[in-house]
Amino acid sequence: MAGKKPDLLNEKQKRFCELYLGKHFGEPIYAYSEAYGISLEDKSGYFTSAANSTRLLKDAKILAYIREIQPETAIADEIVDTEMMFTIQQRGELGAKVAAINTYNKLKGRIIDKLQTDNKLEIIYVNHANQITGTP
Repeated sequence: MAGKKPDLLNEKQKRFCELYLGKHFGEPIYAYSEAYGISLEDKSGYFTSAANSTRLLKDAKILAYIREIQPETAIADEIVDTEMMFTIQQRGELGAKVAAINTYNKLKGRIIDKLQTDNKLEIIYVNHANQITGTP
């Protein structure tokens, strides 16, 4: 067709983007393996999916398509909760883990930030019996 812009991505690349934003949100290895029909049962399939999904997520055309199809409200509470739980349970990035635990405890009301009159931040811990303590 004259004047029609050709598709920049093939069907598998588009499927990868859709899976990455949907069923396998934030899990590029799983999105890649499903889009390209690669089994993760063996190491070679896993490593292939890991390497190629990383490569795709650095591709400007892939990133542009993801931005194009991503709804404005793509990050739902359930997704954020899932990611926070993943961060809390992981063992590799301890700084991120501690930050996620603190955020979770604040959301649950176990930690209350309190600004003192001398402009110092004091963290007050609330234990499971809702008793305020000075230590975690």
